[in-house]
Amino acid sequence: MKIKNSEKSFGVVAQVFHWSVFLLFVALFVVANMMTEMPKGPEKFQLYGLHKSLGVTTLFIVFLRLSWRMANPVPTPSTKVSKLVNRAASIGHFLLYAVMFIMPISGYIMSMAGGHKVSWFGIFNLPVFIGKSKALGVLAHGIHSYTAYFIIIFVSGHLMAALWHHFAIKDGVLHRMLPLKEKESSAINKEEVNQYV
Repeated sequence: MKIKNSEKSFGVVAQVFHWSVFLLFVALFVVANMMTEMPKGPEKFQLYGLHKSLGVTTLFIVFLRLSWRMANPVPTPSTKVSKLVNRAASIGHFLLYAVMFIMPISGYIMSMAGGHKVSWFGIFNLPVFIGKSKALGVLAHGIHSYTAYFIIIFVSGHLMAALWHHFAIKDGVLHRMLPLKEKESSAINKEEVNQYV
């Protein structure tokens, strides 16, 4: 497995970032659902702290992921679909990155506007640069909540597109983000090339 991306596949760093962000967002949604259903008390506040810590971690990894993506060219688009489909995929990726930034940032602003500190697993507190504001807190809460729905929509679309490429188009796009062995990746690429010979 190569560290950097190639024209045919994502490297191990991009794959680790991709699946780490996915697992973190799953954990964030699970914790969020748990804490909203709990009555006020120490356990609920502990979950709030965990949710914030996971959110900070997610924001940091998304930033690293985007930085790595900008420094490493992504694999070439599939030749089995039209340019319009590939363009739509690029727009979808852009929107997905946007909501992945907006959600944790809005949560950070919501905490500051509510007069609450944001701690990273109790190790250190993030800087507070916004004063307490009920109006800003309500706005940030609304953005945070609605962004969650957009993430669900975009991730679902991303998953369906990956499955469509894998089962309908059969162009090996899904394998680009899977930790396959080098031989398996090469076999997939040869099969795709042979279909044009």
